[in-house]
Amino acid sequence: MEQKIIIPSLNESERFHSLDALRGIAALVVVFWHWIGESWVVSNHNQPFNFTLWGKTFSIFGFTSARDFFIAFRIGGSSVIFFFVLSGFIFCYKYFDKITDKKTSFQDYCLARFTRLYPLVFITTISAVLLFYFVKDAVIDIYEITRSVLILSGFQFGKIKGASVVNIPAWSVGAELWAYLVFFGLCVLYRKHKSKLIFSIPIFLGILAINFYSSGFNVRYIPGFLGLDFVKVFVAFFIGVFLFWFYDFLKQNSKFKKIFSVFSLSLISIYLFYLYKGEGYYYLAPNYGNYYILLSVFFFPCVILLALNVGFLRKFLSLGIFRWLGNLSFSIYLWHYPLSVFLSYVHRHIDFNIESKKVILLYFVLLLIISHLSYYFFEVPVQKFLRNKYYKNKK
Repeated sequence: MEQKIIIPSLNESERFHSLDALRGIAALVVVFWHWIGESWVVSNHNQPFNFTLWGKTFSIFGFTSARDFFIAFRIGGSSVIFFFVLSGFIFCYKYFDKITDKKTSFQDYCLARFTRLYPLVFITTISAVLLFYFVKDAVIDIYEITRSVLILSGFQFGKIKGASVVNIPAWSVGAELWAYLVFFGLCVLYRKHKSKLIFSIPIFLGILAINFYSSGFNVRYIPGFLGLDFVKVFVAFFIGVFLFWFYDFLKQNSKFKKIFSVFSLSLISIYLFYLYKGEGYYYLAPNYGNYYILLSVFFFPCVILLALNVGFLRKFLSLGIFRWLGNLSFSIYLWHYPLSVFLSYVHRHIDFNIESKKVILLYFVLLLIISHLSYYFFEVPVQKFLRNKYYKNKK
């Protein structure tokens, strides 16, 4: 009998469409942060990006500058953490039973993740290298290119560096692959010990490492995934795993589901009010690792559970445009950096104001077009081709 081919994504009946929407929105937030927070990529100088409406300036949480607001609350980094909480939630839903029941082999598991992530990482890295070479006349170290192509961006290997400058967003893809491998290993351990507490090990070790860092022990000197950025996303991923089990519990207990929805809304409101009073962030600012832990443990889980459990919100986030945006989220995340490099070349020849709403709108429209073409005409076809090739050779 012919081996059934794994399809690139979940069946429509199996997907959390409201979570797709959140993933797409988070991707756009990261892109906007990189546009306003690292505008030097395009224009070689930073812009304040003031909040204006009909010619008048307004403030959000006391900030009149979008750039200062995003920096103060680390919106860009927080959005990446949010990605990982979502990823852990979805992976637990999709793979926990399959792995623990031995319905998915390690080879099939790795194939599914590799064919989903690597083709886009490879093409965006090569695009960025070509753009840097031909457009920005930059000299790119072979070490940097190698790290990006092999999805090792963010690893140290004796050099105290963060994300590779060739393809900056790709550092989180390497972290995600490590999280997938650890998740599979813990699922195998679960077969023997039958205790979900096993999955708390990365959370415990991650929080411990963050506190070491806060105490002056520089974990960034430790090679590999123990770099601080990796630690933060590992904690977020496995918090997402436990969040799925909690969601599953709420789904079977409708009374607690309603109570927790009210609690989540209250907690989010209190948290936002606390930030508005200028105390939330500034209290945690000296220890920003714990700021991300707070978001991972309390704020983001509440947002996710509200998106799943509140009927009108779930229906709204399940609209076609949000589902489309969710499909493009990975493409948006990886293509925005090469597009920014290209616009830096345009800016050298055509002077334009990167604060202009028209320029920002054009940037996002171009990014969505590129991401749409990439997802539907490159990523999905390549996934199908590679997976069909694998199973034909496996027979």
